[in-house]
Amino acid sequence: MPRDSAAVDLRALLDGWSSGPGPALARAVLAAMPPGDGLRERGGIEGALRGVYSPGEVPPRAAEALAVAAAMDAGEHFRAVATGARAALSLYDAHEDWALGIGDLELDQGRDAAIRLLGIGLVAEALLPGQPMQQAEGLLALSSGRALLAWFAAVEVALAFTSDGELSADFLPGELLDAYGDELDLSGLADRARIAPARRVIGSLLASLDDAALAGAEVVDALAEAVRGTLPALADNSAEALAAEAAGLGIYQLLVARLVAELGGGSIAEVAPRPADDALSQARAAVAALLASARVARAEAAAALAAARERGSGAREEAIRARLRELAALREDAGAELAAIEGERSELEATRAGIAEQIAAAERGALDAGERASIAEREADRIEVGLAGGSGDGLEPLERALAEAL
Repeated sequence: MPRDSAAVDLRALLDGWSSGPGPALARAVLAAMPPGDGLRERGGIEGALRGVYSPGEVPPRAAEALAVAAAMDAGEHFRAVATGARAALSLYDAHEDWALGIGDLELDQGRDAAIRLLGIGLVAEALLPGQPMQQAEGLLALSSGRALLAWFAAVEVALAFTSDGELSADFLPGELLDAYGDELDLSGLADRARIAPARRVIGSLLASLDDAALAGAEVVDALAEAVRGTLPALADNSAEALAAEAAGLGIYQLLVARLVAELGGGSIAEVAPRPADDALSQARAAVAALLASARVARAEAAAALAAARERGSGAREEAIRARLRELAALREDAGAELAAIEGERSELEATRAGIAEQIAAAERGALDAGERASIAEREADRIEVGLAGGSGDGLEPLERALAEAL
């Protein structure tokens, strides 16, 4: 095997599996992660945790796959500066605390997860032969390939998006890819021409990935404890320190290196766990058991509360029915009062109409009287004219006017 730089880097990554914070984090999460039926049927992920691989025959595009893995660990193409595990743990804590205003964090995590998901497709496309569906099958056939998928499902999806024990379908890997896949800048991972085949690889893996993410949601507390217990404490939380940690942990490089070794037929040497690792594993298992017990206790308390509410529902129902009867009686009384008011209003309308008619008749009488007065005035004028002219006694017009008036 030629001792080129890729081979040297691969050897360093493989040898580091038994020590260091990155391998410890990967082992802890994968040990706490049930793979789901899709990965379990292919052999599970337990074999991916054992021992240190030798490189074996290095595949032709191994350096390319490791470069993609490095870009999956850290880079300016991600919204979150921190390593994926730290970002996911922050979201887990926010969900547990029912924090407000985490929508933007979920959007950023979803976008970053979609980038890493396509990165897995690019790795498979670089390392495995055949068409996209065959490359997906090849990845599932390798224990290290299943471990890579399990890590993604556990951290990038289950830990980040599970809320109150439930993982919404909106955050399953397939939905994340549909939501963000077309808008991603993947220039930091690969040429554009390789993206379409990588997406087809992922399309053939989505059923197994969705299943693994749902399985991880069922043990999300144990996953959180595994991450919290193995992530190193940071004295400096600056963006530079977080970015350096993400690159230094190199989780995806570690997992892809093991995939390269297994694919190349490298042998694996069992490494006995150190006493400190044993103690840490036992403590982590105890904490996970306590968390599981707490979930059971919370479920039992919820059931007891529901039963108590059910027992009290009869009395509440009778009280509500009595109140409804009171309201019905009040509504009936109000209806009677309203009917009486309507009757009085009708009578008032009739009275007002009669008064209006009387007023109109009086106005007509006044007009007739005025007209008769005008006639009388005209006749009086004629009488005066007659008397002044000396013809007759001048009383005939007056007599006629009186006759007409009567």
